[in-house]
Amino acid sequence: MKSTSRRDFLKKSFLASASALAVPSLLNSCKDVETSAEKDIPVLQKDEKSHLIVPKKNGLPITGTFLDEISHDIPHQNWGEAEWDMDFQHMKNIGIDTVIMIRSGYRKFITYPSKYLLKKGCYMPSVDLVDMYLRLAEKYGMNVKCIGFAESDPQKQIRYIKSAIYSHADGIITAGIENSEEFKEALDMASEAGIPVILIDCDIEGSDRLCYIGTDNFEAGRLAGQDIVEATEGKGSVAIIRNEKSSINQQERINGMKSV
Repeated sequence: MKSTSRRDFLKKSFLASASALAVPSLLNSCKDVETSAEKDIPVLQKDEKSHLIVPKKNGLPITGTFLDEISHDIPHQNWGEAEWDMDFQHMKNIGIDTVIMIRSGYRKFITYPSKYLLKKGCYMPSVDLVDMYLRLAEKYGMNVKCIGFAESDPQKQIRYIKSAIYSHADGIITAGIENSEEFKEALDMASEAGIPVILIDCDIEGSDRLCYIGTDNFEAGRLAGQDIVEATEGKGSVAIIRNEKSSINQQERINGMKSV
């Protein structure tokens, strides 16, 4: 049986890194060597003026930053709460008041100890990152956000497509908008302009798109239903939350879930 132990994973990492310790003399021999390329690197002298396009302190202030690759990259670099605490402190000091989580896991690495995901073979995280970020944000008076799609704006999406057409884009990738003649006309405009269009998530039958890449929504719903049955042992009530009643792909997923 294949092991999913986090310890086994770390053992493999330690073996790979051990090779770096076998050549210390080679690294030391290169330490004091100054190459000709290094001599040619320009260095700004103390009294020399920089030639920034935007004058110093007149640029667009950045007040937010993204937290990405947190579930498997940074924690494996021996980052614990002390290091994250210092990072939040530095971010606050330079004017960052909002941190944004854009990924909650990667493959078998997760950001918090979900009992359900651990049963599915995911690795136990060394730190509950979500809880830690919330505590550090409160400590330094910062905001934590996990951002996704807040709303659907078909008219804005159509404007973006037309803007891409007028800008002579090489190609367009977009999700389809159901029951919209105006959206179909925008796709036809792109085709007439020689711009290939690839639809994702939702297909539009009869449109002049190049191809469609999407999910078998019924099967996705059926698999989700199976997981819910397993997690609840077939007991209790299940709530299905949807954002648009007219969404065909959502209805297909609901039908698949109800079929279980």
